[in-house]
Amino acid sequence: HEMKLSADIPGDNVLIAGMPLKVIGTGMDFDQTYFVDSVTRRVSFNEGYSMSLSAKNVSPDLDLSI
Repeated sequence: HEMKLSADIPGDNVLIAGMPLKVIGTGMDFDQTYFVDSVTRRVSFNEGYSMSLSAKNVSPDLDLSI
């Protein structure tokens, strides 16, 4: 089963699509490595530098076709 996540977090210039992202500390099945699908960065006067991301636990380099 594919796990997906989305998050709104403080912005950085390091995270890019395709990069692995390790989630730890939830104490649930969500603690695992995900692969980033997309990153959207924002700058606003009120919120500063932030970003939204989506990721899934299947590598985009993995061929799942049979």
